[in-house]
Amino acid sequence: MKKLLLLLCGLAVFQSGMAQFNENFDGVTLSNNTGSLPAGWVQYNVDNLTPYSSLSYMANNAWVVRGATATGTSNAATSISWYSPVGQSDDWMVTPQINIPTTNPVLSFKAMSPDQSFPDGFKVYVSTTGNTVADFAAAPLLTVDAAPGTFTSYGIPLQTYAGQQVYIAFRNNSTDKFVLFIDDVSVQSLPSNNIFVTSANINRFVKTNTNNNITGTIQNLGGNTVTSVDMQWSDGTNNYNQQLNVNLAPFGTYDYSLNANPFNKSVVDEFNLSVTATQVNGNADSDPSDNSKTAIVSTVSSIKPKKVLVEEGTGTWCGWCPRGKVAMEYMYDNYPDFIGIMVHNGDPMTLADYDANIQVSGYPGCQVDRDLVNAGVSQTAFMQYYDAYKNVTPPAEISATAFLSGTTLEVNVTANFVTKTAGEFRIGAILIENGIVGTGSGYNQTNYYAGGGNGNMGGFEALPDPVPASQMVYDYVGRLLLGGYNGQSGSVPGPIVDGYNANYTFNIQFPSNVSFMTAKVVPVLIETATGRIWNANSTEVKTYSTVESVDSKFDLQVYPNPASGLVNVSFNLTESNNVNVQIYSMDGKIISEKTVNNLQGQQVIPISLDGLASGNYMVSVTTNEQSFVKILSVK
Repeated sequence: MKKLLLLLCGLAVFQSGMAQFNENFDGVTLSNNTGSLPAGWVQYNVDNLTPYSSLSYMANNAWVVRGATATGTSNAATSISWYSPVGQSDDWMVTPQINIPTTNPVLSFKAMSPDQSFPDGFKVYVSTTGNTVADFAAAPLLTVDAAPGTFTSYGIPLQTYAGQQVYIAFRNNSTDKFVLFIDDVSVQSLPSNNIFVTSANINRFVKTNTNNNITGTIQNLGGNTVTSVDMQWSDGTNNYNQQLNVNLAPFGTYDYSLNANPFNKSVVDEFNLSVTATQVNGNADSDPSDNSKTAIVSTVSSIKPKKVLVEEGTGTWCGWCPRGKVAMEYMYDNYPDFIGIMVHNGDPMTLADYDANIQVSGYPGCQVDRDLVNAGVSQTAFMQYYDAYKNVTPPAEISATAFLSGTTLEVNVTANFVTKTAGEFRIGAILIENGIVGTGSGYNQTNYYAGGGNGNMGGFEALPDPVPASQMVYDYVGRLLLGGYNGQSGSVPGPIVDGYNANYTFNIQFPSNVSFMTAKVVPVLIETATGRIWNANSTEVKTYSTVESVDSKFDLQVYPNPASGLVNVSFNLTESNNVNVQIYSMDGKIISEKTVNNLQGQQVIPISLDGLASGNYMVSVTTNEQSFVKILSVK
């Protein structure tokens, strides 16, 4: 089934010269997200085929303008090749007459075909005689068999037509594909020598006394073919130079590696690096404003154990999601440093805060260490993700203990840092549960693998659609976020230097719908700026009856309970602390919040319940080092 992907990532078209002609289609007025081509543009529907029913917005047009709801970015010219009955598209879109500059003229534009299972291609032509189809008899200047799945920039030198008046045509001649977008069409005069440093990359954390190359990409935004680029990188104290020998036509790109002088430091510290293109073809760059990029790298004194965390979006309503269950079970069975968590959507196991924050574009979908997001799900994919992330150098090792005393769960998390960084980190923890067996239709698992028509899938091909709740066992289910999705603020106060240990204790009321016998806690170390999880671990929940719990010293009480209008939150502080009191809905959303500083001894804080609907809520009290949770019932 062909489908339109609504969330798309765009690549910029870089325009560093003087534009002779420019059209981004944003001035087109839309009705139902569709509009006509701008004035002066013409179209030819040579194939005269009937669009598939879901593409009826095309009517009898060869090209239309579609808005951001369709493109994912902004207005763009749109053509299709999905017809009923099937046929080959022959749809032309022609610009107004354009005066071509005399110096380094280049045509640039962006193209995208959103469904990469059915990617449309296109051709680009130039005519000096007219704007009808017959006028474009010469061979195309560019042929693309399958446009990329995100907006990608193209550049075509027009020196042959310098000083002339021309028409430019875009032709979709694909057969039984889907949709093609064209945007940001421009004819411009480029400067002679202009290199754009699009990226500079180095691993965020690297071991001392090891060689690490800085890598990245450069792009030729000048009119001349580039044969050499002089690169320089600096650590703030020393500069290192390397010449790249390349062959870059206008708008061409080159992936570089500065391996002549790799980054190698003997001390544990944080370094701010800069990478600059200093010369192009032995001359100064015409536009040095885009010649530099920066990167941050910190050295580590030792390599700590690293575990890979995969958070998978799933749901009992999702017919393809058995694939994720099978893949995750395989990884747990065969990769001891793999941690997987099922984040449910639209079923009785949904944890709203988790579901709202996970970055997946479809189900099943996943994110890896919250760095790779919107990723696919399969056994092969999980193995590839694991291999890619297992050897990433972490800034710290993280561990935890989890003890249950009565209904109070105490989770102690420690992060042992082996680096120096000014970046902020947070500690969080995720309570997961295995062996969940539910009752009712919400626990029935939709199963598109039933009958084997979609291949074997770990035994699901032999099960019905849906699989009855009585035959389903759900594992690795995310049940509670300790510290929230982004981790507990202030849990790593720092400063972070080699040998620094961050410790944080969570105290929560253990959820009544979770079995501690099959529960585990996954501590995570989160970089605040990026949201990336740099390390994780897993520990079982144990009973805690022989050691006095810190919860008894804190003595958190919520009364009256049930309450209406006002509730008192009382606790005892053995030393001066700043206290944050929050009321959460049971799905993890903050309802109210109150902060009081410099408290010590027995405290009673009244909290208004005005506007709260009847039901259960969580009252969270957080100090500088710990958090405690009680359940509140509002009448």
